[in-house]
Amino acid sequence: MTGWGLGRSVMLGPETGAAEHGGAERESPRRASEFLRAHHHEVLSDWLEAMSALHDQAPQRPSWLLDHMPMLLTSLADALEHGEQGQADSLSDEHAEERLEQGFDAGEVAAEYALLRKCILRRLETQPQPLDVGELERMEEALDNAVVRTVRRFAVERQRDIQDLEREARVEAQRSLALLDALLAAAPLGMAFLDLDLRYLRINQTLADINGAPPEAHLGRTFRQMQPPELADLMEPLLLRVLRTGEPLNGFEFATPPSLIPQRGKRVWQATFYPVLAPQGSRLLGLGCTVVDITQHKQTEAALQRAVDFREQLLAILGHDLRNPLNAISASAFQLARAEELEAPERRAVERIRKSAGRMGRMITDILDFARSKLGSGIPVSRQSMNLADICQATLDELQVSHPERRLLFESSGDTSGQWDPDRVAQVLGNLVANALQHGGLDSPVATSVRGGADVVLMEVHNQGEPIPAELQPRLFDPFKPSVGASSSYQKQRSLGLGLYIVHQIARAHGGRVEVRSSREEGTTFRVYWPRRGA
Repeated sequence: MTGWGLGRSVMLGPETGAAEHGGAERESPRRASEFLRAHHHEVLSDWLEAMSALHDQAPQRPSWLLDHMPMLLTSLADALEHGEQGQADSLSDEHAEERLEQGFDAGEVAAEYALLRKCILRRLETQPQPLDVGELERMEEALDNAVVRTVRRFAVERQRDIQDLEREARVEAQRSLALLDALLAAAPLGMAFLDLDLRYLRINQTLADINGAPPEAHLGRTFRQMQPPELADLMEPLLLRVLRTGEPLNGFEFATPPSLIPQRGKRVWQATFYPVLAPQGSRLLGLGCTVVDITQHKQTEAALQRAVDFREQLLAILGHDLRNPLNAISASAFQLARAEELEAPERRAVERIRKSAGRMGRMITDILDFARSKLGSGIPVSRQSMNLADICQATLDELQVSHPERRLLFESSGDTSGQWDPDRVAQVLGNLVANALQHGGLDSPVATSVRGGADVVLMEVHNQGEPIPAELQPRLFDPFKPSVGASSSYQKQRSLGLGLYIVHQIARAHGGRVEVRSSREEGTTFRVYWPRRGA
């Protein structure tokens, strides 16, 4: 506060004052309290102007209100007059608390009093009547007391606020740690937090059991110290990479090291490591990790895969090995049908054998295609230039021979040429017409049409009869779809199973798609879109 002694060199004796005023006689001295009361408003006005100029670059701060300053100046005059500091001290305390609440610092509070002192001294310099002997010193002392009292109270209150904040922060930190510990203890997976040196800061019981040591034995020790060497060699570089890059490592799988299998058994684990950042991501604090035992999941997954492989391999074997005896049945039935000595009942029996053999042949083809679609990369197709209408006509002629009692209609329009697999096209049409014959009305025809467009040829197969149930349509092209009831022929019979699935797969292999519309009024229509050229 040495800078506040500016006034001590300006108020000298009467002789100096006379010299400064051109040698004129000065008025008799007066007391400092009288001066402060007489020039109360002028001093405050000078002070407010000086404060505004000093802080004109801080518009975000509260405006520099006079607050307690008028009362402080009055109480200062009272203290000089009566020698009582109580009211001044009380106002100084209130002023300090007010400024602390407004966000001022101690330097700004002291600056208020420094400017007040300067404004008082400057105002004194302009007065012809000097202060009485000792009055200036008493006023300076009173100002010093006010400054000391205010700054001291400001510091005490600020320290108290800091202590309150620290206390609240400690309580909140303890609460957060308690919640964290509760979470760690209740979590069904292993969890831990490590610092930048990979030392354990916290670990739950689950992960501690996995590591084979109690939680307290981990604290302060490094990851390498708590893991077998082969596991530490595998995982420590990964943890360091997470710390170095700040990128998490998700779903890392590892197994029990061979050296620990006799004690811990053969287990498989999945771990996730992630960086832990300070609030607002200001700096890296360490990393967290979670570990899940996925042994049972892996065992179940392997068992399921073995079952799927066995089923699909069995289907492929059955579909292939059944062809030989079925071919023999078909050939024998064909020879019997040519015999002239057969009676009508015998011919009908032979015809039933031929139809059944043909139906079994289509089923076996579907089974083989299903196995190929599941075991391989999809149903294979061999494209070649062809006319879709010609293939459809030939296929329908063959089906008409097998079903002479039913009417099969066909029409085509536009350009129906393109690049497709003719055998697969015939297979699609055969499955759709067989489905229509099975589920359509016995006295209504099955109509097939082929229409050429700009880039796509559209095949349609339509029949009248009982519609496909709405609940079955979303799964119509799924293999082995389960029956959902017995209210319709579609739900009673399983022949929809692979046939429509194969139709869908063949269309997709050509880059096309299949759609179905079915209602009691319009009947059932399957549409197959055949792009002229593959993608």
